[in-house]
Amino acid sequence: MATKSFQTEFTFNQKTGRKLATALDGSRKTDINLSKPVEFLTNKNDKKKINDIIKDFD
Repeated sequence: MATKSFQTEFTFNQKTGRKLATALDGSRKTDINLSKPVEFLTNKNDKKKINDIIKDFD
């Protein structure tokens, strides 16, 4: 997930584009296995649900 500062401050040009492409080519493939069902957050102001999601990463 990109942060606002990344979206507004990152300048995408020829030099950074090449570096990004090289990094993607050199990265290893990762298989993602979900161990829990995916939940969608429909109300971004639901602080309890947000905190519950964050606790799952601890």
